[in-house]
Amino acid sequence: MTTEDANSGSSGSQDALREAVAHHQAGRLAQAEAMYVTLLEDMPGSADLLHLLGLVIHQGGRHEEAVAYLEKAVEAEPGKPDFLCNLGVVLRAQGRQEEALSRFARALEFAPGYAKAFYNRGTALQDLGRFDEAAADFEAALKAEPRLSEAICALGSILNEQGRFEAAAERLGEALKINPNNAEAHCNLGIALSESGRRGEARESFRKALEINPGHVAAGLYLRKVLSAAIPRWHFPMLADSGRNEGYRHAIEKAVDADSRVLDIGTGSGLLALMTARAGAQAVTSCEVLEPLAETARRIVADNGYGDRITVINKKSNQLRVGEDMAQPATVLVSEILDAGLLGEGVIPTLRHALAHLTAPGCKVIPQAATVHACLVEIPTLRAVNPVREVDGFDLSAFDEFRVPFYGVINLDLEAHRPLSDPFPAWEVDFRDLPPFASEVRPGEAATVEVIATENGEIQAVVFWFDLHLDDEITLSSGPGGELSHWGQAIQFLEHDHGVTKGDGVAVRVRYTDPRIFFSLDQGDS
Repeated sequence: MTTEDANSGSSGSQDALREAVAHHQAGRLAQAEAMYVTLLEDMPGSADLLHLLGLVIHQGGRHEEAVAYLEKAVEAEPGKPDFLCNLGVVLRAQGRQEEALSRFARALEFAPGYAKAFYNRGTALQDLGRFDEAAADFEAALKAEPRLSEAICALGSILNEQGRFEAAAERLGEALKINPNNAEAHCNLGIALSESGRRGEARESFRKALEINPGHVAAGLYLRKVLSAAIPRWHFPMLADSGRNEGYRHAIEKAVDADSRVLDIGTGSGLLALMTARAGAQAVTSCEVLEPLAETARRIVADNGYGDRITVINKKSNQLRVGEDMAQPATVLVSEILDAGLLGEGVIPTLRHALAHLTAPGCKVIPQAATVHACLVEIPTLRAVNPVREVDGFDLSAFDEFRVPFYGVINLDLEAHRPLSDPFPAWEVDFRDLPPFASEVRPGEAATVEVIATENGEIQAVVFWFDLHLDDEITLSSGPGGELSHWGQAIQFLEHDHGVTKGDGVAVRVRYTDPRIFFSLDQGDS
């Protein structure tokens, strides 16, 4: 903020403007806003005052009102890149990404080397999941301003999204040398370290981010994820799930022929890859990110006589390259990267990348879709420790940091509970035509479902499960009594209990991000 370019006015007005800017810079937004409004009465056509007033209103969270002032400032002086760039920032804060992009582009027309415009356009592109374009803008910002730590941090975040975790850690280390108090850089470094298997260092990075910014949502969530990480013992009940194995075998035998080139993502033991080879596929590429599992899968493939047709690669799928890791794009894509809550293992971003970069047009996808079902429940026994509070007269709330905050796993057939609604459809996802990128900041809206309470009680949680459509004919359910025995159901505890009477209407809002589905309630009339 500066007064250098302010429109001419009396010396008293200029003194008042300097005082208002001082309030603004010190974070005294109400005082600054009041003085800007008064000054505008004396200088109604001042583009700089309109700009400053728009900024202070934006910082106060009134984004729509801020846009009006910033647009007037741009109208008064169309060639000022700062005005255009800040208007883009406020439009982005409203979720109006495309409009924001146009303002950043216009700013760059007037100032081709403007680092701030490149950086902010990159953040808007990143919001839209257009990571390659965003990375190019961040690089351009750094070319203009090499020590812009926010741009280095943003590049690290994109490298994380691309699975290039060592490169991400290096970039984020650079950002933290410039600004050690960048909470976002510490958080992104923690992600890179965690995904690289350096979980102890990752915990420290997440904790440092929270020390700088105790309200950093992502750092808190990832810290909990690292703390709750354990050996993936679910591989054994998964292999023992005969309903799952039989369903996949039938779907694979229908989809695969002698011309098929198969990509098997997250091969684990190699079972699904073996099924595709036995069904006659000419070539199978399997990827597994955990090195010990990849080595064991190679041995299992060789032990079963399919070493000539199945190649097991110790990489994440988004690190695979056609022409290097696989000779040609796949014509059949097989995966089972699901958890009890459907999305927690990263199925959406993984398949989004695979369909864009690793498969041929018309590729068959197994599974091809899923339908999520949910039920409102009262479940007092588990509610007592979700969140952890007092146990047997002792305050154990500090132990709550080890609880997974998204959703847990439950078996409704075994756990005492009271259903307070009939099961209802909550969302459908087609793995061949995936929804756009959705984040914690801007989640996707799946549906709002009007649910009728079937009993009197306290709604304490939403339990949900899914029907997995392997193809148009074969569907397996992870619901109570379903064919998929190893997953169980997912349970999300609500922040507060919601009392209902039989016949009440409850509006259930269903939203999602790339890695999770979540629910909230809005009780209405029946």
